[in-house]
Amino acid sequence: MPRKSASSDSPTVVQKMPLSVYTMLLVIAFMCITVACVLLWQELKKWGTGPDWWNTSVSAVTPTDLPDSFQLARQASELEPFKLS
Repeated sequence: MPRKSASSDSPTVVQKMPLSVYTMLLVIAFMCITVACVLLWQELKKWGTGPDWWNTSVSAVTPTDLPDSFQLARQASELEPFKLS
């Protein structure tokens, strides 16, 4: 009769790894991010529904609000950051 090894007779028992400090840090970080998202959502609801981000037909900035590129170049040339007077 063939002989069976001791390891094949009994099922192998694998012990579950205990929770490490890194697992707990991951759980705490997840909870903090979830709470922060809920608080931010409540704060945004307090201020109203907000603008329609998907509605691109209405522009918040008109071309007259933007400075002329020549005006910007002149302002940049007037800057002298290392002048010691």
